This record gives sequence, C-alpha cells and structure tokens, in this order.
Amino acid sequence: CAIPSVTEAGNKQVACDPNPVKDFLNINAKSKVETVHVYNVAGQKMPVASTLVNGRIDMSKLAPGMYIISTILEGGVNESFKVIKK
Repeated sequence: CAIPSVTEAGNKQVACDPNPVKDFLNINAKSKVETVHVYNVAGQKMPVASTLVNGRIDMSKLAPGMYIISTILEGGVNESFKVIKK
C-alpha cells in the first residue's frame, strides 16, 4: 500500500485554473501529467476522462460542489488539490 506524499506549499508541481470552474479546468504541470482522477468529497471517482486534452479536463457535466483533483505525474509523483465546480 503506497503512502501518497505531501508536497510543501512552495514546491507545488501542478497548478490549475480557474477555481471555481464552470466547464473546463486547465492543468499546468512542471512535468508530464500521466493521469488525472476526479473525486467527489465522499471519495467516489467521477466519470471524467483520465487524460488531459489540450492541457484541460471537461467538468461541465458534473454537479456543482467541491471536488478533489488527483494528478499523477511522470515518475509517479502524485499531487491532489481541491476545486469548486459552479
């Protein structure tokens, strides 16, 4: 069972915008993003494509609320962050 690492605030490798998001969430990373997973606050995986298309994911079909975006970067680095969907 792998333990996810916690990244210090100044060492973030992933940034996203806009937050809150309406339709598309842009994800910018210092290295290649291999996989993206979107979870609701109950921990359920949402039916969103797990790969980026033009550096973004489509969140337009999700209900308004808070979501956790989990990114897996090249080399297995995992970073997660909260996003609010309008």
